[in-house]
Amino acid sequence: MKNDWILDVLVDLKNFAQANALPGVAEKLTEVTDLAMIEIASAEKKVSGSNGNDFATRSNFGETGNSRRA
Repeated sequence: MKNDWILDVLVDLKNFAQANALPGVAEKLTEVTDLAMIEIASAEKKVSGSNGNDFATRSNFGETGNSRRA
């Protein structure tokens, strides 16, 4: 998935907001992350449908945000 980097960024921002007493920002970032996952999956489905590739069904969003940065 070529756009998964944005999910990592959103999760990092949400974690920062939670750690810095910004619960409203963290909640909105959760919503935005969910929306981004839906839109990315939709875009991948369109690509999959246009070239016969089954890539979209193999995407795993469950691993989002597992990376840690210093």
